[in-house]
Amino acid sequence: MNQSRLLCSKQMNEINTKILKYPEDIKNYILDKLEKNKFLKYASWDNESDGRHVNPLSSVMEEMQYYINDTWVSPLFISQLDELNRKQFVTVIGKKHPFRSRDIFLKMKEVINGEIIGKPFLKKNSKLYGLGISHIHHNENFYLEDNHIRFIKRMFPDEESVLRRLEEIKLQNPTENELHTFFYETLINSINWKEKTGEWIVYQRKDEKVRFLCLYVHDQEDKNDEILFREIERFLI
Repeated sequence: MNQSRLLCSKQMNEINTKILKYPEDIKNYILDKLEKNKFLKYASWDNESDGRHVNPLSSVMEEMQYYINDTWVSPLFISQLDELNRKQFVTVIGKKHPFRSRDIFLKMKEVINGEIIGKPFLKKNSKLYGLGISHIHHNENFYLEDNHIRFIKRMFPDEESVLRRLEEIKLQNPTENELHTFFYETLINSINWKEKTGEWIVYQRKDEKVRFLCLYVHDQEDKNDEILFREIERFLI
């Protein structure tokens, strides 16, 4: 939660605290501020690191042996972990995502031990439907802004709903900046939102055995999971 508060404080500074009137189209004004922070987040990873390991692939194999022993992992997944160890980020759907390999392996171990159960692809129009494929979130921190934006769009469908909430905040707390309060409360609510998304580990379970397929993220443009299906099709059984 401390990370969330720090991020919230940083982003709130982007909102003009001196405006006496709400700008026109206040909802898009708020969303635009969040979208700009998303851009800065990805732009900050434009410079590739030289990596932390002399032999990153060897390090990946050692970590696999330590955390998940002989569990099957696809060549694609291994190459993603290799990229992570070399560059400290993984490129997924064209964007660089900084992860910690230890976090990923610990989640994989929980799946193997049955401590967590992934979410299957249940939409019948999904290319992954009925194939025993599920995904779990191994991280959500990098998608705070995305979930915040999605939450505001879902819970405040029009301009009037945003203005109504701002007026409620103003009546409840006359001395506070209602834009800041709106920003902070929607951020916290988005963190606790059941429909939030994040970074995925995609796996297939067949005959009580787990096969780890890849690292992925929620792609809002890939409505039927066709891109993800093409990535992992050759590894399915």
